[in-house]
Amino acid sequence: MGTTVLVEWKDFLRDILPAIPVKQPPATLPDKVVSDAKGTLSKLFYGDQSNPKKLLNVKEDDIADTVVDVINAAMSALELPKEHLRYKAALSRYKANPSDEMRSKVDAAIYEEDDAPTNDNQWPDWTNCRFYIELKRGDVKYDLWDDCSLKVAENESHTRANVRAQLIAYTKNVFLYQHRTALFSLLIIGNSFRAARWDRSGAIVSKKVNYVDEPQSLLDFICHLVQLEPTLQGLDPTADLIELGMKAFRVMNELAEPNSELDMEYMEPGTENYIPPPAHPPPTESAPDGVSEPSGSVAAGTAPQQGVTPPAGAPKTRTRGKQPASAKPHVTQDLPTGIQDAKEDPDDDLPTGKFESVDGEDPHVFRYVREKFRESLVPGWPRYKLRIKVRVGNKDKVRVFLVAKPLFEAPSMFGRATRGYVAIDVRTGRFVFLKDSW
Repeated sequence: MGTTVLVEWKDFLRDILPAIPVKQPPATLPDKVVSDAKGTLSKLFYGDQSNPKKLLNVKEDDIADTVVDVINAAMSALELPKEHLRYKAALSRYKANPSDEMRSKVDAAIYEEDDAPTNDNQWPDWTNCRFYIELKRGDVKYDLWDDCSLKVAENESHTRANVRAQLIAYTKNVFLYQHRTALFSLLIIGNSFRAARWDRSGAIVSKKVNYVDEPQSLLDFICHLVQLEPTLQGLDPTADLIELGMKAFRVMNELAEPNSELDMEYMEPGTENYIPPPAHPPPTESAPDGVSEPSGSVAAGTAPQQGVTPPAGAPKTRTRGKQPASAKPHVTQDLPTGIQDAKEDPDDDLPTGKFESVDGEDPHVFRYVREKFRESLVPGWPRYKLRIKVRVGNKDKVRVFLVAKPLFEAPSMFGRATRGYVAIDVRTGRFVFLKDSW
């Protein structure tokens, strides 16, 4: 409750939607595209009726199919510079992403053209989704916000509250898989739509607009969004997605493997409550699903061997010990190997040779720390390179870290949104604990 601000459509356009950078005049839609969209939508909702028109009871799937086709036709008709990113809307209503523990299935989303799911049976790609679209039948019970209320915008009826929880879950997923400062979304309710801008403080939502009789508003909104630079779309400029084939991807794989020379137990073998290495570690693949320091702070902790909490049940006393002769380092073949460094430019801040050593620092690392990092390389989960500005003496310095799935994340979409990572410091190649909060 109390996380929504409701505004008029004209105010949303003027005050909430970022302006397109003045590099060239914004591309506008040809009149024929808008006219064709109106004809298509009118046929769907009114059929062949003569005036006065009465809305038909249109199925949700039919609305989704038609609206996505109309949006794609509009984006394709935009005359953009050759170097400008092109986008595509794709349906994803039947399957959940295998890496998504919440099993969320958003109806559709807009992606960069090369990242869009290839067919209607695909699941949502939360890593590459730029904006999501949820569609509902034209019944007021599916509208989670109330334009008529003078007190609160969030209606608390059972069905409406469920729809609100659904949208918040989709939004949280995008923020979890990506590093973002904000997210725009579109809610279609029958013949009307609402636009929303989400961040960690809540949502700013437009009042309903009829897009069937006047499709210009809907199409202009979509075409405005896809002409924005990624940072204005809400992506965090301090985070870069690490793709398969990048040097950073290979470095993460290599440092996830057990190292018998450097890995040490939390206590001496034979000590009470000693936890031996697992004979068969759980399989872990590492391929991305398809960018922090949002508006708050990101803090890098000390190396895990000095600051990461040990496994439950282990005694507090630390005793360094060598790995027992019988405990051979476990090596699995489930991490991609032999990856070529095909994309070097995004990795130009990684060392070209060995990692930098720090005078006086013990190079050993507790085994469980490396194992926690390996566990973060979850199948289908994206990896990121985070650049964090820190103050060293009287100068600002940028430190770079490599992360995958967070070790911890706050359950709520709104608030501090704290999450913690076992990360790699790219300067030293050491594991650190990284705290990310709004």
